Amino acid sequence: MVTVDRDRVRAEGLLTAGLEAAAHAIELLGDTPLDQLDIRVVLASGSVQAQISDEGGKIDIGRAPVDVLAAVFRFAGAPAAQADNIARSIAEWRKPFASDSANAAAGSSAQPVKPDYGGQPFTDVRQLLQLPAVAPEWLAAIAPLTTVFGSETVNPLTARAEVLAALPGMDASRVRAFLQARHSLPAAPSSPRRWEQRNDIWR
Repeated sequence: MVTVDRDRVRAEGLLTAGLEAAAHAIELLGDTPLDQLDIRVVLASGSVQAQISDEGGKIDIGRAPVDVLAAVFRFAGAPAAQADNIARSIAEWRKPFASDSANAAAGSSAQPVKPDYGGQPFTDVRQLLQLPAVAPEWLAAIAPLTTVFGSETVNPLTARAEVLAALPGMDASRVRAFLQARHSLPAAPSSPRRWEQRNDIWR
């Protein structure tokens, strides 16, 4: 029992150290865009590693416009018609369903038809598998490019090349040109960056 308690205390200490180190590293970045940050903390009781990336550099399935959602599924290999259908289904999922009282107040007797899914915000990209048209291989392809913690737009300073390529109107030459321009910016992030802490000393 004593050993279990000791291990639990050590694990909690490492977790706390990792969170504090991540917060400190982000604070040191200031206004510099965060693309990817690898954290490693080494203590006498063990070590902990963490990887931080900017979810704003991904496509948010809960907020992105329909044309962006369709583009990312086309990028994943879905035929155009199916990609458009999936995008519309996602948009329907995101719509709040009017309550009976709201309809009555509006003087409407028509009731919205609620599908078997949706009506709530997305909490996980894997929820897209509940849509009949989404193939598992398409979800696997878009998973690294999408999030539920972003915004309506993608942060171009932290978006990966694959995310940029999945956006409407982008092709390989435009992505290359944009990445070259981005890397020439004074505040352009290096990829990836690593921070290591040993006994409260940052390296």
